[in-house]
Amino acid sequence: MTRNVLEVKELSTWFGTEDGQIAAVDRVSFVLKQGEVLSIVGESGCGKSVTAQSIMRLYEENGSVAYDGSILYDGADLLDHSPARMAKLRGNDISMIFQDPMSALNPVFTIGTQLTETIRAHRNVSRGEARRRAIEVLNAVGYPDPETGLRRYPHELSGGMRQRVVIAIAIACEPKILIADEPTTALDVTIQAQIVELIATLAKDRGMAVVFISHDLGLLAEVSHRVAVMYLGQIVELGTVAELFSQPAHPYTRGLMASALTLTGPLTHRLTTIAGTVPAITDRPTGCVFQDRCAYTTTQCRSQEPSTTELTGDHQVRCWNHDQLPAVLEGEPA
Repeated sequence: MTRNVLEVKELSTWFGTEDGQIAAVDRVSFVLKQGEVLSIVGESGCGKSVTAQSIMRLYEENGSVAYDGSILYDGADLLDHSPARMAKLRGNDISMIFQDPMSALNPVFTIGTQLTETIRAHRNVSRGEARRRAIEVLNAVGYPDPETGLRRYPHELSGGMRQRVVIAIAIACEPKILIADEPTTALDVTIQAQIVELIATLAKDRGMAVVFISHDLGLLAEVSHRVAVMYLGQIVELGTVAELFSQPAHPYTRGLMASALTLTGPLTHRLTTIAGTVPAITDRPTGCVFQDRCAYTTTQCRSQEPSTTELTGDHQVRCWNHDQLPAVLEGEPA
């Protein structure tokens, strides 16, 4: 993991509302390296999916949506690309796995039709060659009896099998970047672990860079290289998995970890929760975005937005009091 395949710099995504232009993504910056799995975590409403869909340019810029910053891929800024050029990149260079496989798949077409059409849209191959490629990728994602599977419709498959098909479609053209937007939301815990492990294995075997979006830190801990913690449209902490789990520096990161149930050892205390909810983006507070839910808020937190502090080369945090907080997670599940 030495070469940057994607560089997101000060990205903001603005939506037009009755209250004016509102930033759902607020000056987000990160790099993604070849073969790396970068996870973005946070509660619902923190801007994770909007960040992913902004990278893919899935929001129409019709006057109600606008972008600031830059998204550098292959020496060019994706925000400068025409709609036609973005259409060629989507599914070919950069692919996305969505939360609900039933919404991502067309119910009136067979799995084979949807796979082969994706391949032929980006590759100049015959129907026979596209079918052979479809069988290859279904094999790669662990779909049993791919030749029979090509004739099935989405409603004939289980949730886990549908998600494997969606992954197969996403990797069919061998993208350099794969964005997985909470791909395990509708699955049971056993299948969740299998899907996460499958995506990590595909990334390693194919050299893909992966952006994995989730609200579950524990689910991604073993497959991620780095983790970005988002809150109300901002990245409040970013670091390697080892750094984030051993030395979490932001109160929100600590709260997410403390609220995770562990199955190892006795449960000797009440499960910790983070008080309150993520505020609406139309009600963004002045100063630190986490101030109303933080136990360590000071006058400075309420009046000044924290700058990004680099703790190490790979670990950064946005918190005025990160070096003054007490020991965390003592006696609580890690």
